[in-house]
This record gives sequence, C-alpha cells and structure tokens, in this order.
Amino acid sequence: ERPSFGQIAGAYGLPYGITLYGGVQRANEYTAVATGVGKNLGQYGAVSVDATHANSKLTDDEKSSGQSWRARYSKNFIETGTNFAIAGYRYSTSGFYSMQELFEQYDNPERSPMRLRNRAEVTMNQSLGNTYGSFSLSAMRENYWKTGNTVESKSISYNNAWKSINYSISYTQSKNGGATTYGQIKSYQNNN
Repeated sequence: ERPSFGQIAGAYGLPYGITLYGGVQRANEYTAVATGVGKNLGQYGAVSVDATHANSKLTDDEKSSGQSWRARYSKNFIETGTNFAIAGYRYSTSGFYSMQELFEQYDNPERSPMRLRNRAEVTMNQSLGNTYGSFSLSAMRENYWKTGNTVESKSISYNNAWKSINYSISYTQSKNGGATTYGQIKSYQNNN
C-alpha cells in the first residue's frame, strides 16, 4: 500500500535566544503532534527539548497512543573549527509508533515492527581548513521494545573536494546493525 500523508513544521524565534518549534504528521491511520523549545546559551552552545504525542490505528483495528521525548545539545568552537553537532537522547513509551513503524506493520502484518525505546547519539565535525577538508566522528546506541537487543554504531569519515569533485571516505563499525540481525530480531518478536 502507498498511504497518503501530510506533514507541516515550523519554528518561531523569541527574545533571549529562545525558539519555539513544532509540527504535525497526519495519515488516515496516524496522527502525531510535536512541540519543543530551544535555547541559545551563547558561548556554551544550545539546547533543545521536545515531545511528540502519537495516535495510531494498528492492523487489527486496535488503537495505540504514546509519547516520545527528546533532548539535544550542540556547540560550535569557532577558534578550532570544531562543531560538536549533536549530543542527543530520546525515549519513547511502549504505545508510541513513529509513522514509519506503523507503515511497516501495515506492509508486514505478520511481523511485529521494531519500535524504538531509547536512543543516544553524539556527532562531532572537525574542519581541517579549505585545503584539507574535514572529518567527522559519530556514535549511536539504541534499543527496542519487546526485545533485549541493543544496536550500536560507531563511524568516522573524511570529506574533501578536488576541483569540482566532492568525495568522502568513511568507516563504520556496527553491532546488531545488519539486515540479517534485524530480521532475526523481528523473528524473535514474532515467536515471543
């Protein structure tokens, strides 16, 4: 199936470095409303906190609702060209479905979709100047409802340009992150 859906988001700046933001996702079987606030901390970076409430209609006509909370921090070090892009944490209740998770259930009714419970991530970008490009480091850890599985990922990448050609070299190390493992996790969910 190719369900129709719509999405709208917006942000509004207030005095004292405060930004309000939010959005709505809507489909026949799904409604999610998000709202959050960000604060510019000057030399100490910026923080934001937001919450999303979602109502879902599952394939068996059962209704589910839940919340997802997220906190993020970012900081630029202009002197060194370092961008501590995101240090984030997200927690979702057992009744929360993202739109993607819900549509996966409609695509495969016999399988229970993997639904995110916790996710922590950190990303750092370092500029090496106009000639030498930049590199980035990232790490992620997440787990899911109804399974004891944890997915971890660490990566490093180098980016640069030669004349009009942009190129990137990256290395990623994952634990429980491959397609085979995801299939095993889904099978585990179906059998328990």
